[in-house]
Amino acid sequence: MIRTQNVGIVIPTQGRITLERCLESLMARNQGGYGAEVIVVADTFQMEEETKQHIRTLTNKYYAAYVEHNAGHSDWGYPQLNYVYRHVPLLSDYVCNIGDDDVFEAGVLPQIIEILSKKPLSLFMFQVALFPSPNRGNQRPVILWNDESRDIERKKVTGQNLFVPKIPTFMGNWTDDFVFMKELWHNQVTWVPLVTCRCY
Repeated sequence: MIRTQNVGIVIPTQGRITLERCLESLMARNQGGYGAEVIVVADTFQMEEETKQHIRTLTNKYYAAYVEHNAGHSDWGYPQLNYVYRHVPLLSDYVCNIGDDDVFEAGVLPQIIEILSKKPLSLFMFQVALFPSPNRGNQRPVILWNDESRDIERKKVTGQNLFVPKIPTFMGNWTDDFVFMKELWHNQVTWVPLVTCRCY
């Protein structure tokens, strides 16, 4: 039986091959019976119709909602996140995001839901494991954040850390991860030492 929950997870995508792996990690069979509200938002700027259809096929296969947003340019999925966070009605009370090449840790969703329920309408900063990537420049896996710093600073936090209440007036601008977090609730966050996903 799939148990209901209160977390929406937004995945911006250009249809990379890793999207299916990401969606699979969110299936109830991998999350202790809990199924997230998953929203896949396609960056359709200069996207081929065949790619759109491929994304739609995957969203149907994995019971996710499909949304399109063409911002007139591509920018690491930030325009798509801005569109969903601000304009797309969600059933969930909390929302977070994950890259289409990343995965949620198996069985972590029930733990997240329990933590969120203890402090309603709060902003939560979980941890993620960042694996080596030429885009980030890290040569070894790192955990963001860590106990050396609980400040919202560039390269010390990432968008996948953050679970926010789905209240439009509290939404920052997704210019990038850092700007969104700095605008949001004046840094009043609850820091949670729990790794929720792996970022590749």
